[in-house]
Amino acid sequence: MPHHVSREFDAQGNLVAEQFYREGNQDGRYRAWYTPTQLRYTLNFKQGLPTGNWKFYYESGQKLAEIRMSPSGLPQHYEFFDVDGTPQKVDNPAIWLQAQLKSKP
Repeated sequence: MPHHVSREFDAQGNLVAEQFYREGNQDGRYRAWYTPTQLRYTLNFKQGLPTGNWKFYYESGQKLAEIRMSPSGLPQHYEFFDVDGTPQKVDNPAIWLQAQLKSKP
């Protein structure tokens, strides 16, 4: 299967996630939504590796984080924000981001 799109829907039939594949690997944009009009995050992949800028949002729509990936697919630069848009200094980015995505502002 050369190209494939995977979509997830909630119980009401709303699209909650969409990701693209090429030859079995994530390739292209991966997006998820809180609601049909409110983006939760957008990620990018190329041949299965993380690439580009990954952006995460609070349910309010305010940007939560932006992560720039290196050419090797590893996080290269992080920016984090509080619910009101104030930049945050974070000691452990992965744990902080995971906790923020689980909580609801």
